[in-house]
Amino acid sequence: MSAVRKPGKSWVRAAAAIVLVVAAVAGIGLAGLVLHPASAAGERTAVGPSLAALGARSPAVADRPSAATPAASPGGGVLDTLNLPNGTLVSGNYVPENGISPDGLGYDPSNGEVFVAGYDSENSIVVNGANGIVLGQIASGDLPWDEQYDAANGDLYVVNYYSDPNGNVTIYNAATQAFVGSVTVGDGPDGIAIDSTNGYVFVANYDANDVTVFNSATNGIVGTVGVGDDPDGVAFDPTNGYVYVANEGDNNVTVINGATDAIVTNIEVGDSPEMIAYDSANGNLYTPNYDDDNVSLIDTTTESSIAAIDVGYSPEAIGVDSSNGYLYVANSESDNVTVIDGADSAVVAWVGAGGYPDAVVADTASGIVYVANYDSNNLTPILASSSTSLGSDPLGIYPDWVTYDSVNGDLYASNYYDDNVTVIDAATHQIVGWIGVGSNPYQLTYDSANGEVYVADYDSDNVTVIDTSTNTATLSIGAGYGPISVSVDTADDYVFVVNYDSDNVTVINGASNTVIGSANVGDLPFGSAYDSANGDIYVANYDDDNVTVIDGATGDVVDWIGVGVYPISVVYDDANGDVYVANWGSDNLTVIDGTSQTTIASALVGEEPYGLAYDSGNGDIYVGNYYDDNVTVVSGATNSVIAWMNVGYAPEGAAYDSTNGDVYLANFYSGTISIIGPIVPVVCSECAVRFGEMGLPSGTTWYVNLTNSQSFSSATAQIGFNEPNGTYTYTLASVNPHYVGTGAMFTVDGSEVWVNVTFNYEASVTTYTVTFTETGLPSGTSWSVTVNGSEKTASASSILFPGEADGAHAFTVGTVSGYTASPASGTATVDVKNLTEAITFTASSSPSSPSSPSTFLGLPADEGYALLAVIVIVIVALLAVLLTRGRKKAAPASPPPVQWQAPAPPPPPPPPPPPPPGAAGGPPGPG
Repeated sequence: MSAVRKPGKSWVRAAAAIVLVVAAVAGIGLAGLVLHPASAAGERTAVGPSLAALGARSPAVADRPSAATPAASPGGGVLDTLNLPNGTLVSGNYVPENGISPDGLGYDPSNGEVFVAGYDSENSIVVNGANGIVLGQIASGDLPWDEQYDAANGDLYVVNYYSDPNGNVTIYNAATQAFVGSVTVGDGPDGIAIDSTNGYVFVANYDANDVTVFNSATNGIVGTVGVGDDPDGVAFDPTNGYVYVANEGDNNVTVINGATDAIVTNIEVGDSPEMIAYDSANGNLYTPNYDDDNVSLIDTTTESSIAAIDVGYSPEAIGVDSSNGYLYVANSESDNVTVIDGADSAVVAWVGAGGYPDAVVADTASGIVYVANYDSNNLTPILASSSTSLGSDPLGIYPDWVTYDSVNGDLYASNYYDDNVTVIDAATHQIVGWIGVGSNPYQLTYDSANGEVYVADYDSDNVTVIDTSTNTATLSIGAGYGPISVSVDTADDYVFVVNYDSDNVTVINGASNTVIGSANVGDLPFGSAYDSANGDIYVANYDDDNVTVIDGATGDVVDWIGVGVYPISVVYDDANGDVYVANWGSDNLTVIDGTSQTTIASALVGEEPYGLAYDSGNGDIYVGNYYDDNVTVVSGATNSVIAWMNVGYAPEGAAYDSTNGDVYLANFYSGTISIIGPIVPVVCSECAVRFGEMGLPSGTTWYVNLTNSQSFSSATAQIGFNEPNGTYTYTLASVNPHYVGTGAMFTVDGSEVWVNVTFNYEASVTTYTVTFTETGLPSGTSWSVTVNGSEKTASASSILFPGEADGAHAFTVGTVSGYTASPASGTATVDVKNLTEAITFTASSSPSSPSSPSTFLGLPADEGYALLAVIVIVIVALLAVLLTRGRKKAAPASPPPVQWQAPAPPPPPPPPPPPPPGAAGGPPGPG
């Protein structure tokens, strides 16, 4: 069975040879599981809201700033990371992949558990087959590829494609998940099957073109059988004792006598046979042919292929449900499953699946067929009785928000896709259990007045009430449409539930847990917070760029306050009485004076700020930056950034532990909780300098020009670079002369520097002409100058840039073959008058580069080189496709960082299921 299409070695060599030939023509030189009790099983629900409608609100990945990597920063205070899927506590900042890229599937009929090989996460995920709930993970070998359960001894065999020097099979007791042993097999093991008559295990080694046989009783190697090219799937026929191996590279199936390990025959099938399955009902074998888009039917009495059944695009895997005699074919490139009646080989249904389905297994006890989707990182459960999809089940835990109970010392984390809340002992950082709640729980908060936790269940339109003394869900209270956040007025013991889809707030009496009213707010309300000094509730209206202020005692709307772009969460600072609003779209915090209800400051933070937590111990605000995978720390005293630190992928909700002073952050895509301790100052001799602008239209290029002739530019909200300790003067410019910024100074003194600047619009702006004149070039020679990112070319002695505003403008002079320009770059400073800059060209002392040929590849030079570029791009693209689809690869040294490319989730949080789940753009969330 294979997850992605695998080119044979000859394809890779051929592609590489073509690239070398083209390069030569062009003259180019090349050089352990912890299981916890699952939440109460409920009805299966479709995975929740997708938010596709909001996808355009956040800038595309390509438009995001590429700030310099800081040389050092205050912070680094991540003490430990709690990995929720397996309950392990890892010292320091740990960033796992949350169980991605499911590949092989195994099934244990004795307890109804399904085992999923997590190819990129290097573990096996244990799933309750009856309800799809993830029970835990088993650490396996490198790149686990397939799984097989042995009913004779109760063991689970996990095929690990890569290890040093060869692949291996790790063995676990399926009931206890205890490690039993490991067997080293051949190079690139792929498929696996068990001969139930003698207990032998057959493992197809894809890269070695052979099959390793070992004894399941002793785990000792019995022998090796040479087969065809690129052996992949393996199946056993108990009626004749034969083992069948699909050879993808030879387009045939090798038949092995399981008793003697002798080859009986080879059966020709279709192009690129993948996995192979045995149907006990009719005694036939089936193998999907990846490149023929069909399934070969093999008659085991004649050992011949007798039919081809058309299915979807690129069939990758096949499974047999013995309870109904149906075959389920996973079509990897059409993202669906073809259902075939094994009795007459007729196609009876088509069922949609996830991204790149590549493994199938039937849970005969529950009547559900599970399909593993490699690209979308989830399972598609199919109801066998009706051949209908039951939605999708995520593989991993996706924590969204956290809250802390200061009385019992527990931390509560809402798991959006699992419909439950994880309970964590904050003293030991150990998981103590789960509490089942409503559908798609989002934000949650602790009510110190009654000792209860309120959970906003987005997709079931209710609030679950948890009694923290017993850690049980005691009540469900109906709210508006799409409840997304909760805040508590502790003075009156009122609970305010923000309803994202109905643009209002439901008010609950915390003493009686009854709904007593509602208040209309803005468009797409999201986060909220309670101000204990004035008794008001602040609600961030995501689509209105403002905050609604509600009187906590009466429920009346008393004010509206404009903030940044796409405000998403709110927190109150009881030390200074200020309210902080995280603006997802403008990458900053708006600071509101709780007394005057006016904005008094703005602090630039990371990209797509989301979760906020206030540390009452030091008065700081912790900001989880969803896109940057880090946390910015803002001083509540100065409203300036004082530290940052890396955490997991897509940090969302945050909470402060007043008992031990720790801050907890939920990392949605990593399935972890980061535990952050005190700020640790880090002294640097060359430190990061980050400029953040406000006021410019989106996409406008702007410049920071230093007096030491350095110039930096960006078309996004941030510019980052590194500078040694010292004091620097800077000026600002933009390509739009109507937007003017004021220069100033900044000092680097052993720590990171954040500079917030504002561009103001001026309707009437006097502009001037900057003229560049050259001397030294032969008449008619083409030369060029670039000013503020705009390039102009001329063959005359002067190049003019009209319309330049007063201030400094960075310029560079283009290269002219055989000549050196002086100055080659610099800053042209306009001081309320036109400006002329003189450029002198002198002939180079070194020999000039040979002139370009007038023709190339039989065409004019420009056209010939353009054709060559197209050829190289096409070949490289084909090679990339072959290599990425050829999943036989060396194990990465460490999990690659997630770049939220293809496609990033839309705003606001949390994201729909992978990939990863979503696409390019905004925060995850309902919609």
